[in-house]
Amino acid sequence: MIVHKKLLIRPVRLRQWGEEYLVYNELTADTHLLDAVSGGLIFEMSKKELSTQELLQFFLLKNQGVSEKDVKQYLDSVLVKFQEMELIETGL
Repeated sequence: MIVHKKLLIRPVRLRQWGEEYLVYNELTADTHLLDAVSGGLIFEMSKKELSTQELLQFFLLKNQGVSEKDVKQYLDSVLVKFQEMELIETGL
């Protein structure tokens, strides 16, 4: 799992349409279309600063019945994707 104390979301604007989120990055002026799960994570991260552990716990509560190993793998891939999109920064 990506190990950082806190994950910082960059300034974004979010809009949800059904199962998708449109995310506008205010710093880069890029827009991204995210699925419901990824968009929901960005939404939660936009409410307050979260650590990877807090994000993992949130995701496990929302997805009971999914193994922690699978959640960690998914979360790692999503966080890497968010970093590549410049939607988050990692704090140490």
